[in-house]
Amino acid sequence: PLATTLAAFGLSGTGNGSITLKGSYLNFTGGANAVITGGKWFGLAFDRAKAALDISRRRITFRDVEIEVTKLKPVVFKEPLVMDMTEGSFRLAGNPTPNLSLDLGYQYAGKRWQIRKIAFSDPETASDLNISGGFASGGGMDLKAEGSADLKVLAPLGFLVRAASGP
Repeated sequence: PLATTLAAFGLSGTGNGSITLKGSYLNFTGGANAVITGGKWFGLAFDRAKAALDISRRRITFRDVEIEVTKLKPVVFKEPLVMDMTEGSFRLAGNPTPNLSLDLGYQYAGKRWQIRKIAFSDPETASDLNISGGFASGGGMDLKAEGSADLKVLAPLGFLVRAASGP
């Protein structure tokens, strides 16, 4: 179970993989391959996730990512996502697919997400959505979403919404 070993990264599920690290405690590099089933990442449930990782002390690059979520088409990242880590926080950014751009930050102390940008478009479902703002795990939320989207694409985020309204 990952909840005990990777709780700081909000990750749970059953994992299998390998990791290789070289260098000293403060100056290392390495790589990993992982498959996680029946998981959650900060509350966002998925059936299966697979990735190759390039690892250094302050950066993790996620490559060859595949994510499967019930009732959605599998998501396959064409480009890497990069996680830059500092004391007490991380930033996750990239353009993993031609129709998705992410720039997120997370502060461990306040369990607070800052969404600088999530931009999603999908001509197949006529979706074109931009999200920004922030929220605290188990606390307040200040999100702004503009555009339109097929609601089935947003279904995995339903646990975040108690009520919503708008045109």
